[in-house]
Amino acid sequence: MTSPDHRLDGCVIISNKSLYVFKFIGQPDELLQKVSRHRLSLVKSIAALPWNVGLSICVTQPERDMKYAFVFYVPHITIRLIAFLERIKPFEQREVLVSSPNTNSYLYVNNILYKNELHLPIIHVLFCECATIITDNGLVEIIDLPGIVITEYELVVLGGECAWLIPYDEHFPTLAHVQQMSTFIRIDKNKETLGLHFNDNVSWSLIVNHIEAEYLMDETIRKITNAKQKLCSAMQMASLNCST
Repeated sequence: MTSPDHRLDGCVIISNKSLYVFKFIGQPDELLQKVSRHRLSLVKSIAALPWNVGLSICVTQPERDMKYAFVFYVPHITIRLIAFLERIKPFEQREVLVSSPNTNSYLYVNNILYKNELHLPIIHVLFCECATIITDNGLVEIIDLPGIVITEYELVVLGGECAWLIPYDEHFPTLAHVQQMSTFIRIDKNKETLGLHFNDNVSWSLIVNHIEAEYLMDETIRKITNAKQKLCSAMQMASLNCST
């Protein structure tokens, strides 16, 4: 996406000379449609998005630079792609790969947690296609492109449709929902959906991106399970200390 209002499902293709952006059409006779093409010599900078969930690419244009944010969801895809780009000849001769231009995103999220008296550090971040939240009073809320932030004590849903990941724009994440880790009961997965269940009939249904969905879900399950076990052990230890 080039802005929060100009978002599309698609792909980026990089050849030895050009960068292509396509969007998915999904028609039998036309799966992809070209959105833009840029010579690699015009690529001004490439940087990883926060938590390595994608790339920010800036392309020099006659009137004003074109800035793209490509969200891949899977961190190791971003890491492998950067390693590949480092070996492309047009980029070897000049400094194109730069540090993230919006490291403030980390500060925004940390600041939200701090202001709401939540815990740091963040131990895991997952970006989803969609989240369906059922609250304790039975209300249902659907959030597009949420960020799921996990600490050792809380699970947090960030709103903002990933717009705050886009460099150069002043967009900020919003705190949509918080659940204490102590209220977490169980987690289940079905195809590309993670179901998180809490006390008082609260549940989160998270639809992850289909690209390496199994990896994304398993890693999230592992982080939540470890945090819950650590919390339970600490609570048991505290109980023993009180009884003695």
